[in-house]
Amino acid sequence: MQKYIYVILFFIFFPKDCFSQAKRLRDAGNVSMIEVLVKPDEFNSKKILFSGILIYEHENSAIYLSKQSAEYAVSTEAFWVRFAKGYESDQELKKLDGKYVSVYGIFDKDQFGHMGAYRGTILVERIQLRTRYRKL
Repeated sequence: MQKYIYVILFFIFFPKDCFSQAKRLRDAGNVSMIEVLVKPDEFNSKKILFSGILIYEHENSAIYLSKQSAEYAVSTEAFWVRFAKGYESDQELKKLDGKYVSVYGIFDKDQFGHMGAYRGTILVERIQLRTRYRKL
């Protein structure tokens, strides 16, 4: 009986917004990079937000799933990045090279980047350096 009372109290006092927060983030395009790699059709031509390691070089401008993917240039675990016109300067983007970033932009599953080596392209509208939550 006591268990049921706790469950009822939980639903009475637990903020209803907490249940919808994940849905709101999802509706805003906040997805895992893994989801996009696995189901590119689902995200094609949509604005999405995800995080990864940015490599910003002449013929290798991509966002990689992990540090290891970036270090070994595993392009099957990466998306080519293009930047919207009028976007940040080359110098600003070079500062983000090799860093863990969040990108927001339009995903295109049919554009495979330099030499067709990547899993798709994201036209970046916003990019932001992610800060470390804590060192493990």
